[in-house]
Parts: sequence; C-alpha cells; structure tokens
Amino acid sequence: MKTLIDIYKRILEQDGGAKFYQGDFHIHTPMTGDWKENSISILEWLEKLKALNYDFVIVADHGLKITDFIDNYNLITDKSLYPKIFMGSEIQTKDRIHLHFIFEKLLERDDYRKILDGYRVSEDITSEIDDKADLELINQAKKDKISILFPHASMSKGFVKVNKGHSKEIILNGNIKLVNLPNKSLEFDHNTPPTPKIPHPDCSLIKLENREDNYGYPEFLKEIKKKLAIIKISDAHSISELERITTICLHCNYYNYCFKGINWVKLGDLTITGIKQLQYDSKNRIKYLKPSALKHIYIIGLNISEGFFKDQYFHFNPWLNILMGGRGSGKSLIIEIIKCMLKPDPINFMKEIPLLSHKFACTLHKDAKIRLFIKDTHENVWMIERFVKKIEKKKNS
Repeated sequence: MKTLIDIYKRILEQDGGAKFYQGDFHIHTPMTGDWKENSISILEWLEKLKALNYDFVIVADHGLKITDFIDNYNLITDKSLYPKIFMGSEIQTKDRIHLHFIFEKLLERDDYRKILDGYRVSEDITSEIDDKADLELINQAKKDKISILFPHASMSKGFVKVNKGHSKEIILNGNIKLVNLPNKSLEFDHNTPPTPKIPHPDCSLIKLENREDNYGYPEFLKEIKKKLAIIKISDAHSISELERITTICLHCNYYNYCFKGINWVKLGDLTITGIKQLQYDSKNRIKYLKPSALKHIYIIGLNISEGFFKDQYFHFNPWLNILMGGRGSGKSLIIEIIKCMLKPDPINFMKEIPLLSHKFACTLHKDAKIRLFIKDTHENVWMIERFVKKIEKKKNS
C-alpha cells in the first residue's frame, strides 16, 4: 500500500518542466596547463564543485589540454554524483583573440584531438591556431558541431576588442550567441561590502544591457542585444578564484556573496541544446544573482487512486503549465478536478464536472481518492484529499 510520502516522491520523480540550474560557462581544470594552486586530482576538483552546489560547468582548458582532462575524467566511475561537465577548449587565434570552443557532441578522447588538430591547436597553451579568417573559422566550427563562446570579450584578448570591424557579423553567424562582458561596477572588495538594503524586486536580474557605464560595452552590440545572451564567467584557474568576487545589485546596493562566475539559468533539460536556447528570452532565462524564492502558492502535483488516471502522477511547474494531449485524453477533466478540489465544501464530483462523459465514468467512481499537493511561500507542503462519493440530496418529507 502506497503511503502519502510514497505518492509525493513519485510525483517529484516526474519531469516537472523547466527549472533553474547554477553553473559556470568558462572554467579551467587542474589539467589546463597554468593552474594557479597546488595540483589536485580531477576527483578532488569535482568534489569541490559539488560542495559549492554547481549543477554544471563548461570546461575551458587551453588547447589540447582538454585531452588530459578527458583521460582523468574517464576514470571517474559514477559521473552522475558530480556536476554535469560540458567539454570545451580555449584557443587563441592568429590575432591573439581568445575563443572558447564548446563541443556539442560527446566524443571519444581521440575524436576531440582530431577536431582540434584540424585547427592546428597544439599542446602549447600560448600557441595560435591557423590563419583562418574569423568568419571562415566560425563556419568551419559549425560543420564540426562546435559552438563558440566569446569569453572576456571586451578585455585585451577579447573578441570584440580586437575585431571591431566584423564582430557583429561573426557573432550573428555563430552557433551560439553567448558573450561575456565584464562589468566593473559589479565587482568590489568583498572585505568591505556596502551596507545591505532591502533587495529591489529586480535584484535577481541585473540588466547589464541597460547600463550606460558598462565596462567596455561595445556600441555595436546594442543593435543586436536581443539576439545575445550576456553571461558571467569565472575564468577560474584555481578553486579559490571561484569565491573571490561578490556581486552587487545596481538597483539597490543589495550585495550577495555569490560565486564569481555563477549564472542561474532556466532550462528544461541540462543539455547543450538547452544551453544554446539561452539566447532566446535571455532576460527570463539567465539570472546573475540567486533567484528569489517564489512569492506565490502553487500546485505541485495531483494523484488519483483509481480509474482512468490510476498510477499516473502529475507534476506541475511553479511558473508555467501546458496540458497537451489528443481529444478525449483528459485535459479538461484534470482542470475541472483541480477546481473541485479547491472548493471549500463537500461536493458531488459526478454533478460538479459536466464534462464527465461515459468514457471517464470509471475515473471518479466511488472510493477513489484524489490528492492535490500544494506548496506555500515558506516551502511548506500541504495536501488536500477528497474521497469520491455520491452525495444524495435529502428528500423533503
């Protein structure tokens, strides 16, 4: 016999749609070639990322050093215990511009090396790739299933700093529209933070594109900002660098000791396809500070013990839900059941749900239990339980 805890766990096991993941889009491993701290194993590195609550990172080891990381990463027996790793390699072009290749497919170690060899990437972390024109390089990367992230784009070795003339065209032709633009007004000495204030409602999303004093913010990007996703990166070459920067909300000076390169991104699935979709509606998908707690009560899930929906567990999303199904699949019935469950008085389900057809009569037969799980703004979980019974009207004597 299933307990209420069992039912609730089964509901949570179902895919509830998009949620926020926290991660770093550009991070180096101890194999990168210029690691700044005492050498640690990849297992120790993963353990530290796990302790910092990362959900994912995109590796940016220099050149062919990514193959050294893969050799060590493949020794990890249960990778599901640690943050998800997306493979990448930071390279330097002939113009000494840094680009971050992100591999869209999970390949064997030698396959990564074969692809990078095609760009004349070497073991030397300061070496340059072949003298391809930038647009030609982007087009070749597309064919090789590589997305290109533009790290520290406005710094001395950043893409838009050096390549002003063709940056707009090249960015728009890329597989991925992720650009990192450092903002000096977001960084300060964490030993002397300002006096915190009550957080502004928008402080979970610092709108970098609306700031006139953005550090190195190229004018041409304002024309295409709706097609770009502006992200933070740590570019960390050590574990200690991850916690060095404190962020501050430009609206209200509310500060938060968050990690330097952390972004909270809303995704349905934590995949490279999901990462690429961040460029669409980035305002709602990417947050630079930890998203604030929900300010509304919401329905977590629904379970009906007998009938048509028996052994089905419905897990709802706190932000948006869409019921999809063919004719007669029960979409309207679910909505009507939820309405009935939220009524304060005892009800006769058979009479309250006019949409109930003969096909669904067994769904709400006598002795079926309907359970609706609800979460309040304090993260408390509540359950409404109703038994399906026919309530006979009293006859007037």
